[in-house]
Amino acid sequence: MIRKTTVLVSLGVLVLTSSAFAASVFEFTRDIGFTPGAGSTEFLGYAEIDGKLVGQYLVTGYGGDIWGTRDQFHFAFRKMTGAVRLSAEFQWVGGKYGAIPATWSKYGVMIRASEAQGAVNYYTASRKDESLVQATWRAATGGSSADTQVKANTVPGATRPHRLGVQRVLIGGEIPAIESLVDWGQGAGWERVGTLKIMPVLPDEVLVGVAVGSMNVWDVAQAIASDVVYQTKAELVGPAPEFPLVPAAAAMASAPAGAAGFKIRTLKAMYTEGWNRAEMTKLLDFGCTGPVCLAPGMPVPALESGERVSAFVNLHDTGGRGEFSATNGFADESFPGVDPLESPTADPAAGDDDNNLATEATGIVELKAGYYVFAVNDDDGTIVEIGGVEIGRSAEWKGAGNTDFVFQVEADGFYPLRARHLEGGGGAELELHQVLKGPDGVWKRILLGDVAGGGVAVFSAP
Repeated sequence: MIRKTTVLVSLGVLVLTSSAFAASVFEFTRDIGFTPGAGSTEFLGYAEIDGKLVGQYLVTGYGGDIWGTRDQFHFAFRKMTGAVRLSAEFQWVGGKYGAIPATWSKYGVMIRASEAQGAVNYYTASRKDESLVQATWRAATGGSSADTQVKANTVPGATRPHRLGVQRVLIGGEIPAIESLVDWGQGAGWERVGTLKIMPVLPDEVLVGVAVGSMNVWDVAQAIASDVVYQTKAELVGPAPEFPLVPAAAAMASAPAGAAGFKIRTLKAMYTEGWNRAEMTKLLDFGCTGPVCLAPGMPVPALESGERVSAFVNLHDTGGRGEFSATNGFADESFPGVDPLESPTADPAAGDDDNNLATEATGIVELKAGYYVFAVNDDDGTIVEIGGVEIGRSAEWKGAGNTDFVFQVEADGFYPLRARHLEGGGGAELELHQVLKGPDGVWKRILLGDVAGGGVAVFSAP
């Protein structure tokens, strides 16, 4: 057997290539989205790094960016299911192996739903100067990308990330959550970048691999990926997140007597200066707002108000329609009582644009012991409590979009539920829904109380 030995002076490592080392850790290599040149993943052979022999791959990628609503980059990956971790070392390549990358060129490790350019994904990346590590994701197919705070290098002696990692763990043995990881070397070990991200929208079978792309469509970026390691028993790095626990003591003493559904009431504030969650609470608790509204019966009552029992909380006034609307078989309802031109059977947006609303939805939810994912799709913000425990809240002023809450129930039982929604100006909508795994293994979103769809039962509170 003839063994070819090549010295890569620019990398300062000895690379051995041989037919005996031809196997790749990747199953597939693809250009994702439009790329003006053909990207590639080339097995360079093995090199001795930190006292061990590791495989190295030259990854060449073109494309506009890995961001926005669609991506353009080169991807080398495997298809995997369940809990998984991928980690690798990276180094930019210049000179004889390719162009110096643009400032926003990225290398890193990614978990992705599919090869589609707008696919849901989660990406641990570093850019040209390698002083920061960033976790980015797209939480909906074709949706916008977002990122968490970057992790700056604080390790003395480290000039770039030693290793990047991305992993999917299963909370409670089932709920998929993603972590972005970095090891700056010098004995520092793994650190979490940002916070744990709950991503049930990712399918069980995902694409897990290394991704390289350039910021500019016509540019090329190249990086060496070394010691690429796949693990199928991913575990949380650092302390486990503390999810809200609904205690057994919060359960009701007996089964509810009310009909299925929620009691929903909405009040429209007359006094709106400084309108915020504190004023929302006063309006819902005391029926009034403003600086002199400190107890029940004080002045400045609600301008308009209404109450009804509905099977679901699927409210819309103006703006985004949320996850559930007439287009997918779920008719929106109006916020009760705030506009005489509207009714539950009419188009909620047929009237005017209602602002400065406080809405409360209450019910009794039947839960088994274990972990759950509940969610709100709302504009502007919502606080959700079960058994008197806050299981989560969305941002106080936000556009229409989903916010998922993971929580744990200690024991089987019936528990009081309360959601309080704040509406300021502009669009107004509120949906309470559940995220659960269907019989086909695919996670789906259903309105809270949709028993026929496999969800939990909700009964209107007395």
